[in-house]
Parts: sequence; C-alpha cells; structure tokens
Amino acid sequence: MENEFNLKRRRTLSEIWADFKQSLKTPQGRKKFVVFMFFFILVLLTGLTIYDRYFTKDSIFSSKDKSILPILTEEEKNKEKKAISHLDGQLYGESTANRHPMAIMVENHPDARPQTGLDKAKVIYEAITEGGITRFMAVFGPESVSKVGPVRSARSYFLDWALEFDAFYAHVGGSSDALALIPQIGIKDLNQFRYGTEAFWRVSESGRATEHTMYTDTDKLWAIAAKNKWDMNSSFDPLQFKDQASDAQRPESQSVVVNFSTDTYKVEWKYNKKDNFYER
Repeated sequence: MENEFNLKRRRTLSEIWADFKQSLKTPQGRKKFVVFMFFFILVLLTGLTIYDRYFTKDSIFSSKDKSILPILTEEEKNKEKKAISHLDGQLYGESTANRHPMAIMVENHPDARPQTGLDKAKVIYEAITEGGITRFMAVFGPESVSKVGPVRSARSYFLDWALEFDAFYAHVGGSSDALALIPQIGIKDLNQFRYGTEAFWRVSESGRATEHTMYTDTDKLWAIAAKNKWDMNSSFDPLQFKDQASDAQRPESQSVVVNFSTDTYKVEWKYNKKDNFYER
C-alpha cells in the first residue's frame, strides 16, 4: 500500500511538471509564471527582513529590554575627538589641538588698528619696537585664521619668545640683527621677502599707508611649513594650568594697567568675574 501511494505521488508530480512546461509555451502561462515569481521573491525578502530585524543577535529589537538605541546624526558621527591644547589648556579637535605653533608679527601703530585675527591667537607677546610704539607677536595653534595682520617686521627679542614654542615665525623683513640671528639660532623662518604671495598679500585701504596693509593666512603658512618638511606637531614643554576658581573664590573686580610709553600704548586689563578672565 505504501509503495503504491508513493508511486501515485511521483506520477502526480510528474504530471504537474509536464503541465507547467506546457503552460510556459503560451503567453498567458508565461505571464502567470512572472507574476508568481514576483510575489514569491517579495514574500521571501519580507521574511528575511523580519528575521534579521527581530530575531538576529545584532538586531536593536533583540535585547531583553527592547530599548531602541539612539540614532546618531551625520554631524555626531563625524564629530572629532577632543584633546587639550598645550598652548591654552582648552579642548579642541584632536587633529589641531597640538598643531605646531605659528608666531606672526602684528603691528600696533594707531594707523594699523583695528588688527585682524588676534582674537584666535592663544598667546600674545607685546613689546616696544621703536619710538615707544609696541608690536605684537601672536602665537596661533588650534584655530586657523584666514586673515591676520597687518604683518610687520622681525625684532631680535621676539625671537627668544618664539623659541619657547619652537614656533614657525612669520614676518615681513626685519632689523639687521634679527635677520642675522634667525638662521643662527634655528628659527623656522617664514619671511614674506622669501615666500611672497604664496602666503602674504596687501589690502589697499583708504587712509592707510602701504606699510600697514600686509596680511597673511595661517593655513597657507602651515602649508609652506609642511612643504618644507618641518615637523607639524608641537614639541615644547606644555604650559601648566590650574582648575577654574569657583564663583565664590573670584574677586568682584580688579584691573591691571601696563603703561608701555604714551597714552596711546597704555593698556588696561579688566577682570570679568562671570567668565573668569581679563579683557583688554
């Protein structure tokens, strides 16, 4: 009886297969086959998707508490890890936090004011150059600035401060003693006289003499340093910073006055209790 049943079953399947092949010879049969295959594939894909989403190990729905993981935005995915800058002790993107310091000479003659880009410098030196006129050496690092200036000439005493950071040193010419000293003490020199329009340009402004119109771009200067195969990472002993004082420990108000020469160069720093720093 069992053998007879199996034989009948095989014969029935053979007949179905024969009918199927015969149906493919007609347009209507081929159309039915295409429709059948479409729905078969659709059901198969739906089943696989449900299995992968709800029953696989890595599915967000497979955890015991059924909690849904947060979905990160593209901005969050691309958010760079932070690192502490050796220049100011603040957090910046890891790729630039300790980029090799860039020192740029910026003038402070009244006709050169307001200067551009100094707010992004992390350390600024100010000293008298001649005639009671002061000049800045601004040290940049974590943040790039597309326009810094007006850029002026080198002076020998600024070179000592640049060496504290092993900084690249950008300037427009300089005093004879400074220019002679630069190669002797190993300053990584970015003199406008050598690099010209590769990183420097003049901006014609009404009422300003030519000597107050030279500007530069920190990224262009760092690009020259990289082309020169200079080390792009900082290599100085980090400055030391203490934790912020609490509000209760901060003074209500105080100021520091530095009178470099005349009233034009009399500088006052006023304490900002809320943000815990001095404002010039």
